[in-house]
Amino acid sequence: MPASVTYAMEPPVSRRKLLGIGGTAASLSIAGCSFANDGSDGSDADGSGVDGTDDSENAFEVMVVADVDQSELEDAQQNVQAAQKEAQEGVEEGEMDQEEAQALVEEAQSKLEETQQELLSTAVSAIESHAEETDGLSVVETEPDYGLALLEGRATALVETLALEDVQAILDGSEYGAI
Repeated sequence: MPASVTYAMEPPVSRRKLLGIGGTAASLSIAGCSFANDGSDGSDADGSGVDGTDDSENAFEVMVVADVDQSELEDAQQNVQAAQKEAQEGVEEGEMDQEEAQALVEEAQSKLEETQQELLSTAVSAIESHAEETDGLSVVETEPDYGLALLEGRATALVETLALEDVQAILDGSEYGAI
């Protein structure tokens, strides 16, 4: 009996890397929350930040990891699994040879990768749009293929970015070049 063909997709950012630097998001959130604790926009009556400095001067650079629509991604993954099953059964029943089976699986895998890239690009575009519409927030650079955006802005604007459904995590900006 021929061995089945199995392919696995690697996530755009490794789990270990994400967990290893995830504390940055928490500390940025805490820093941002300290600006907003009084229920205002983080400014004193004179327009300066809570600590007496102009909040616009307190710019942080962060890496934003895009989040994709999991249901669409799961559908594409199920299509790959169905193709693998169909290929294995086809080979076992003599309806197709190994090359045909592998081509079927590779086509499904290619569609999965295409779907993942489309989802990541869409999420990064949403993050870019949010940054363009938000005062005190700008896009420095993006990597749509990896679902990453490097943003610069005030802590309050960056913390608001966490509320987007297209954002999975905010990490230290220095990590952007490492990935």
